[in-house]
Amino acid sequence: MELTQEQIQCVENFLSYKKLDYIDVRFEVLDHIISDIESLLEQGIPFEDAFKQSTGKWHNDLKFTSSFLIGILYNRPKIVINKAVNLGKYWLIFSFIAVFLQAFLIGGKSTIFSFLSDNSFFFLTIGVGLAIINGYFYFKMRKLKTTFLFLFEKFIIPSLLLLFIAFLLPEISSFYVFLIFCNSFLGYKLYKEHQKIMIKCN
Repeated sequence: MELTQEQIQCVENFLSYKKLDYIDVRFEVLDHIISDIESLLEQGIPFEDAFKQSTGKWHNDLKFTSSFLIGILYNRPKIVINKAVNLGKYWLIFSFIAVFLQAFLIGGKSTIFSFLSDNSFFFLTIGVGLAIINGYFYFKMRKLKTTFLFLFEKFIIPSLLLLFIAFLLPEISSFYVFLIFCNSFLGYKLYKEHQKIMIKCN
């Protein structure tokens, strides 16, 4: 039994009340709750009771919490934090592998960017910095939130800080530039995933 638009709006209002604003997670939860309610309605359970039973299963997942990995100051629904943490773990593993390759296999004093002249390195760092900042403001103008945008915002400040250090201290830029480009790769992946969600919304 399919829900009416008014009944679906009740579920939407519940998710808004719980401040589940990240649309990638919101769509998943909305779909699960609607399917659960429809299943209960087919068993002859009134909508009000079915609504309470179905939404009650999500109270723990929708409680606000934080994570040391993401930042203890960022309180979000638990289901959002868990997804962000799972995505963030892949970034940490990737970064550790990249640092290991740079430090032990490529060599701490050498770099895959050693062929660049000082001028080329200057324009490269400026270009990467502008791309990161441009991506941030592009996302902010879109207004719609996703978990990928949430992570992208957390990735902005560390990336710009690394870029600033590499620019000021070119003698140790090998390590920092390598890590910057690893972060840039992460930013690109987050951007692509965010775009996929935006396309679905449109």
